[in-house]
Amino acid sequence: AHAVARRRIPRRCIVSVDETHTDGGDVFRRYGRALAHERTRERGRDPRTVPRTSTTMAVSADGRILGFQSVIVRDGGLKAADWRLFLQLLIPKLGVYVPGHPWHLQASNCVVMFENAPIHTMGGDTFLANKGVPFLRLPAYSPDLQPIAGRLNHLKVMIRNLVCVQLDLSDNPHLSLARAAKYITRRQVIGQFDRVDKVSDAVLSQ
Repeated sequence: AHAVARRRIPRRCIVSVDETHTDGGDVFRRYGRALAHERTRERGRDPRTVPRTSTTMAVSADGRILGFQSVIVRDGGLKAADWRLFLQLLIPKLGVYVPGHPWHLQASNCVVMFENAPIHTMGGDTFLANKGVPFLRLPAYSPDLQPIAGRLNHLKVMIRNLVCVQLDLSDNPHLSLARAAKYITRRQVIGQFDRVDKVSDAVLSQ
């Protein structure tokens, strides 16, 4: 059903949104690196601690980052209020959906697509509906249908690389995440939309 819905909606209309979480285990490398054929000295786990930080990001089919928000969480994870705040900041950057118009006449970036995370409550759905923003939920356990998922994994790799060479970034998770996001290219994001299109086509061909 999701693949059928995606086929009806032009790719340029979809904005992919997802969250990721980082803490000490994600920020620091688990394994060291050394030049080939050189002996290395074994070291213990990095003793530094990094606050658990949750980042929500929205990307468009043309490769742009439309929304980026990082929140330091102290008691578990993001809350529904964080989700609504992100949506409130994202909506002004979306295209305006016109009810009744055919899809080929709709503005780009007018549909928000997200997974079924616990923070995506009915309150958030109502907020989007009241603002006239259509949304599309992903099926459960379907990261292969979420274009932004691959780039969030890349974001963590870039954080580890940055913190490795600039140790003080571990004390400023907001800055480290923002700098890491700058290394996500438009071509990489577009490539993830290409990948998801192939997955959806494969589902429909079955």
